[in-house]
Amino acid sequence: MARPLDNIVSIENVVAHLYNRVTYEDIVAWLDNFSNEDQDTALQLLGYVNLFTSDRIYDTLKYYIGQIVNDYNEDIFIIAVGKKESVAGKTDIPKRARILEGVYGGQSGQLIAYYARKITEKYYKKIIVLEERDLKRIRKNYKNSHCVIVLIDDIFGTGDTLLQYYKRLKIKLRRQWKVVGLSIAYMQTAVTALEPEGVKIYGEKIMPIFDAIRRAEWTGEDRANDYFGIALKYGKLLHRERETRIKPLGYKNSQALVVFEYGVPNNTLPIIWESKRINAEGKTWVPLFSRNIIGRLSAYSKRRDNIQRCYIMAWKRGLQLENEAGQMLPLNEAVNVFSVLSILEHHKDSVVITNVLCINQSDYEKIIDIAKKNDLIDNTFALKEKAISALAAMKAALNKEIDNDMINDQMYLPA
Repeated sequence: MARPLDNIVSIENVVAHLYNRVTYEDIVAWLDNFSNEDQDTALQLLGYVNLFTSDRIYDTLKYYIGQIVNDYNEDIFIIAVGKKESVAGKTDIPKRARILEGVYGGQSGQLIAYYARKITEKYYKKIIVLEERDLKRIRKNYKNSHCVIVLIDDIFGTGDTLLQYYKRLKIKLRRQWKVVGLSIAYMQTAVTALEPEGVKIYGEKIMPIFDAIRRAEWTGEDRANDYFGIALKYGKLLHRERETRIKPLGYKNSQALVVFEYGVPNNTLPIIWESKRINAEGKTWVPLFSRNIIGRLSAYSKRRDNIQRCYIMAWKRGLQLENEAGQMLPLNEAVNVFSVLSILEHHKDSVVITNVLCINQSDYEKIIDIAKKNDLIDNTFALKEKAISALAAMKAALNKEIDNDMINDQMYLPA
């Protein structure tokens, strides 16, 4: 498809709306999923994507943790919803992915618990973020006492995940304990599902996207119906209505349009995140934000290969890093360092970096130590002049040597 130059301003506006988490080219590739007559409506729909950046996730959690503290006088414990999903036996997943600490296993609760731990350690030191296995100790210590158990996840859409987890956990809890849910975003269906259990939900309430648009549009329902029409039309290419879980408009037709810094919940419209074959000719739907582990690792691999190429160019020009023993750092480890630096340059935190680069928290901390030893970052994780100059030189070297075909193929340092 030819680049839609007539929509360049609109596309750039959407890129800005999505905090530059996608590029102009990403949106063009996504629009190519749609027929020419549907592309403008699809583009405008992206203006309603509710994207939670790391900063917004942090601020939202901080606010609602404060609300819970104000509402309850008892001791408070936070537990991530869900059970860590093992990927060790899945041979189709690259080895590097198997060491992840739940990031690609669908363990969104663990990620949000990490943010919660950062907040509680700074502002609410009496609140403890637990693992589920710690409940045995809490049950013993609070045998005759009251406390509040906070079950945390990124989104409560239908409430199914929270309800199932609560029912499984319930036998481990004392009767006098109170249980609440905490999420970044939640929908009314989750409230309805948890009310019979007496579980109150905290977080930012969101509506099914088409209901929200109908309320927001001054022009009436026509535009909202257009958005609904293309979401359903193309959603049916990806999932059938009779499927039990994922339907044309998301998990049980949730109709959400939410994206998090680190990934997309399946409550969100499948046209945003799905990546499956849609016809007999083998055409595959191109996602704007992918949930697919192999697709995300492929993008990571492409970015990392580009970093490696840049570093080799810079190494030939005299740029070398040292390990703790003062020896030259092996190529693979040096590439890891500059991969992290290239994302730190854009002020991302460790949750995002470990997710994007397929490394665990321990690997990340080792890389940070090496970066500090080589005078590349300061104690606030801000890049020093040496790192800024090195990244600039690497980008310049790459831009000088790659040809137009590579440019068209988006060979770039990760943003």
